[in-house]
Amino acid sequence: MKYVLKIMCVIKSILPYSFKKRLLNLFYYFRFRYNYWLNHSRYLHIEKRIAKQKNIKVVFFVTSSYEWKADELYLLLENSPRFIPYIVICPIITQGQSKMIEDIKSAELFFSKKRYRYYNSYNNETKKWMDVNKEIMPDIVFFASPYRGLTLNRYYIYNYSNSLSCYIPYGFMIANIEQHQFNEYFHNLLWKGFYETNIHKKMAAKYALNRGENIIVSGYPQCDQFCKSTSSYDMSVWKNTSKSMKRLIWAPHHTIEKNNVDISYSNFLEYADFMLEVADNYFDKIQIAFKPHPLLKYKLYAHKEWGKDKTDNYFECWRTRTNTQLEEGNYVDLFMTSDGMVMDSISFMAEYLFTKKPSLFMVAGNTRSNFNDFGKLVFDLLYKSDSKETLLYFIDK
Repeated sequence: MKYVLKIMCVIKSILPYSFKKRLLNLFYYFRFRYNYWLNHSRYLHIEKRIAKQKNIKVVFFVTSSYEWKADELYLLLENSPRFIPYIVICPIITQGQSKMIEDIKSAELFFSKKRYRYYNSYNNETKKWMDVNKEIMPDIVFFASPYRGLTLNRYYIYNYSNSLSCYIPYGFMIANIEQHQFNEYFHNLLWKGFYETNIHKKMAAKYALNRGENIIVSGYPQCDQFCKSTSSYDMSVWKNTSKSMKRLIWAPHHTIEKNNVDISYSNFLEYADFMLEVADNYFDKIQIAFKPHPLLKYKLYAHKEWGKDKTDNYFECWRTRTNTQLEEGNYVDLFMTSDGMVMDSISFMAEYLFTKKPSLFMVAGNTRSNFNDFGKLVFDLLYKSDSKETLLYFIDK
């Protein structure tokens, strides 16, 4: 391969740019097909090995409790005599030490309450990160995020060549960033990707180098949890459980950067103070849960007009007021015991439909053009607002 690369470098130096680009794309494609063939052969070998085993070890990699979407699958595996499921809590390394520790502790509490078999990937006694291949030796691994660099490389797909690699997306893929959502090297390297709908499979076939050959349409596992009987959900997630109070969720997205033209959804900066005014004005009628995207706080920390002190004070207002609350973890019970949602978060657009409750999408500019084919279908089903007056109308009605 290195000699081919040398030849390509020589060709690049003497050919016009447009032809060079086409030639390079052709080379990368054939290199991919070769690697894909090798990968496919490796997976066939692993499948044959696993088929002979009495027990099959399955590892779920997660970075936080709110990323966890595989509850029903985990329980099915745990109740099977053949499968042994494990959860490995990995660090998010892109948002600072304090955020990393906070998310790991929160995830530990979440999984311990459920009595699931989990590991903190960091050993406080040895001061070392867990070597999953040595300590568990998984046969199947499930990833929730395709993005390299979010966590340590040791917990990325490249390092699990002796396992069948699977992917359940961390949210509904709705934004129009199809290359990132369907054609990272991660997506093409998977044994199986379990996608939400036939529309998502078609997008994979269109954008992925492997044409979505490794994709299974399974539906979205998180939504199984929205289909239980009403008595299964915990109303105590709300401060005020009085029947006379309506319970509203406000879920703003993180894309507060005005230069983020690819996925710009957030109205947070325009509505931050107004939503607290709404809470005050409807003090005796509505309990509001502030459910920000996990990245929003850390983008506000870096924002020139906000910063850490202002952001922390704002979040604390939501946590401490009588008819408001701050929600930063898992949200199934919160969704199912709510009465409605105001949002510009995008995965929630689809997930909240399963509750059969009204939701209002706060529009920022030409929002619809920022969705993929599936996202546009969902967007068309929602109530929409581009003004404070329309927002108040939705709350009143």
